[in-house]
Amino acid sequence: MAEEKEKTTTTTTAPKKEVSKEDKEFDELCKKYEKLEPLTARVILADKASTLIPALNAITEGDTSGVEIFSLFILVTIAADGKLSEGEYEALLPSIRAFFGEDEEIPSYEDCVKRLDSLKKEEAQAKRELNDFVDEIGKFSPAMKEDLIVVALIICSIDHKISAREKAWIKKLIA
Repeated sequence: MAEEKEKTTTTTTAPKKEVSKEDKEFDELCKKYEKLEPLTARVILADKASTLIPALNAITEGDTSGVEIFSLFILVTIAADGKLSEGEYEALLPSIRAFFGEDEEIPSYEDCVKRLDSLKKEEAQAKRELNDFVDEIGKFSPAMKEDLIVVALIICSIDHKISAREKAWIKKLIA
């Protein structure tokens, strides 16, 4: 009679990574924005735009308009996860219309996707420049930096989910 060998397997699990208090707070903040109602998000975006654009105009002293900087910030934030879904576009459309006004021609979804694709080549550089710009703003106006971070949180959560890449972008803005 053949002896049966008892097979034993040992499994090892990686030690659980300690989650810092800051990471927990950041995740809670993200969850809060993921649950925002679309109307509330639009109202907050419009409010932030109404204060940020004039302040950005004052900072740039005519080199680049506040609208251009704010628009670039929005585009880079939309592209933070590398894609723009049609659902995100549809969810952002009322805010874009409120921001630019009903009379302005709003780019189509397809045009936005093309623009974002063309930005991908420049995305890393644009992110670095915008992050540096936000840091500079924070040196003389922490409230303005906080407003830009709120805008990023709203835009990234417009589809009710902030992706890991979007979270990484927002964390860089906060740092």
